[in-house]
Amino acid sequence: MSAAYISNWQTECPSLTVWGADDSRAFVQHPAQAPYYTDERKMFLIQSGIIRELADAAPTIFVGRCADYVLREYKYHLKVWIHANEDSRALRLYDTYFIRTGSLSQKLKAVDQGRMAYYRWFTGKEWGKFADLSLDSGTLGIEGCSAAIVRSAQELLSHKETEERNAD
Repeated sequence: MSAAYISNWQTECPSLTVWGADDSRAFVQHPAQAPYYTDERKMFLIQSGIIRELADAAPTIFVGRCADYVLREYKYHLKVWIHANEDSRALRLYDTYFIRTGSLSQKLKAVDQGRMAYYRWFTGKEWGKFADLSLDSGTLGIEGCSAAIVRSAQELLSHKETEERNAD
């Protein structure tokens, strides 16, 4: 697979002719056990394994990649949804990628549709509906969101440590 294919992969919906999102066994099988998987399915399985390995090794932050779904059986993980209104998102898109005003709304819709399709395809769930913490970056800003996430993660780890002490 080329680097360009991998970098653009998450926003494109995989072929809908091979698998349905309700095939839960596909999330636990190793790609070598199923050579008939699409490249997208194989990549998702590899990516999911890496997410689990990293989560097992140390506290880790994952952005996207259906990590909330991949880690759904982990008792201590914080699911964060960061959102903003279209104007705030368009301004950030312009500031970051220098995309001209005329195409901002179309670009935002295309990115959102791709993310929704990707999430629904691999999880069978609705994108953005399963967060423990929902933050508006248009209101709080990036630094405010970061601070809220850090505080929430510290609380979660403190709760975990308390439960582990009480279990001993």
